[in-house]
Amino acid sequence: MFCTVILIMAIAFFIWYYIIFEILMSKLLISNRLYTFLKITNCILLMVISLALLICVVIRLFFGRLL
Repeated sequence: MFCTVILIMAIAFFIWYYIIFEILMSKLLISNRLYTFLKITNCILLMVISLALLICVVIRLFFGRLL
């Protein structure tokens, strides 16, 4: 159950990042500071979600089942 939730969050994040952030924000005229802040925030979120997915994979390898 936990891994399924993390996977859904990862898919939602990638949809948010590529469709909304990259396409819409690049067309909007926003300051460079705000753009940089949002980019760093998205990178941190990506690392957290990737780490959670890696933990799920390790748990599945060791215990042979999804939690």
